Amino acid sequence: MKKLVSICFALMLLACAAGAANAGTIDNGYPGDTEAQAQMLCDLGLFRGTESGFELEKPMTRAEAAAMLTRLLGAEQEALTAEREHPFTDVPDWADPYVGWLFRNGLTKGVSETRYGAEEDVTFGQYCTFLARASSDNDSYTSLVREGEEEACDAAGFVRGDAVSMSTRLLRETYWKNGSKEGKSVAQGDTAQLTDITLEGDWELRPWTDGQLLLGMTQGWLLTEERVQPMAIHGSVFTERAGGVLVTQSITAERTEVCTWTPDGQPIDAVTVPNDVPVSPGQSESLRLFYAPDLSNYDEEYLWGGVGLYQEQDGRLTRITARPAFDYARDPADGSYVIVTHAPGRLIQYEEGAVVYRTGDTLVRLLPDGTEQPLLPALPEGSLLIDTVHILPDGRVEFTTMRPTEPHKMGRLTCVLEGGKVTVTDATADIFYMLGEDSVEREQARLDALGIGVNAP
Repeated sequence: MKKLVSICFALMLLACAAGAANAGTIDNGYPGDTEAQAQMLCDLGLFRGTESGFELEKPMTRAEAAAMLTRLLGAEQEALTAEREHPFTDVPDWADPYVGWLFRNGLTKGVSETRYGAEEDVTFGQYCTFLARASSDNDSYTSLVREGEEEACDAAGFVRGDAVSMSTRLLRETYWKNGSKEGKSVAQGDTAQLTDITLEGDWELRPWTDGQLLLGMTQGWLLTEERVQPMAIHGSVFTERAGGVLVTQSITAERTEVCTWTPDGQPIDAVTVPNDVPVSPGQSESLRLFYAPDLSNYDEEYLWGGVGLYQEQDGRLTRITARPAFDYARDPADGSYVIVTHAPGRLIQYEEGAVVYRTGDTLVRLLPDGTEQPLLPALPEGSLLIDTVHILPDGRVEFTTMRPTEPHKMGRLTCVLEGGKVTVTDATADIFYMLGEDSVEREQARLDALGIGVNAP
């Protein structure tokens, strides 16, 4: 796994809610009853009750549905401040901004060209059509509905509790907003309120050991029933580790900081690595951030990337090396590590499937006493694009390198390092196909000419 992209949306406070009967027909199977789900949506600013409470057993009008949908999609502030134009003549003043926003964004067509049907009760099919248009940009809601639900709701009558259940279910979907080709989570919004927290830009909510993590672009919070704990996190990739430890990274144009946190949001360890990516004249800060050293890979015990190689034991984070480590192998014979790395100040990268990855162009052994032992001599920058490294049962080092075979596609060659010399042993089928059946021999000759091949003088 070369890049960690994790998008996960939580259902806040439901895990500790009592499992009472649902209000309405829909049962999500989520922890907590419909009241708990309504409270969760209310806490996020996505649902409001009436003067008499949530009134989950009562029908919902199409005007009320318009307000709920606009809030659910994180657009209430936009709706309240934008033009309210729509062609419908039966919309009360209070609902004008919500119906107008839905109409402008293609989420409602009304019941006729001039009537929205504001005071009519919304049906299961109508509400799910709204949700489908938001999540998939078409009217088909089959992916949101379970077998028999529509018939059951039509027979019993669609109520506010059913709208809450379907809205909660949509938190795991994405929607297209204003024709944008970039999906945004429904659990995200331009502005959202939670207790005294105001979020701007993209945000997400995900489960954590003792509560929920609310993650914004520039700040993070741990939310529990008792308190809201700020966490100084910026531009982070979040990794939940075994034993309930959270590992985060904070990335700026100048440095990357890796931290571990206790389940209740208290910092344990912090390691800072400067950003040494070469700066070109006029290079933008966003591009510098894109190439900044980061923590991009992990397994049960180790984390690694451009910021180095780290070991996590008993909730503590130990830095094995600050050298960039794009892959690693541990030698069971002596406990040393072999890492894929590069010299300071270099930027070695490759493209695969239109995604750009950082990698290394040399191998270094890290001895248990901290000594670094280069396994390859210094080479011209980018002479090798090394992908993975392994320790063979006989102690030799095996690694794979990459060669472009056609645009947006990479092939791999397998090499074995012994006594400081490299033998090319195999290649993937696409290399044979694109570069010929003698690809292994040609690569061996190239490495020989660089002075690292097994046939080099």
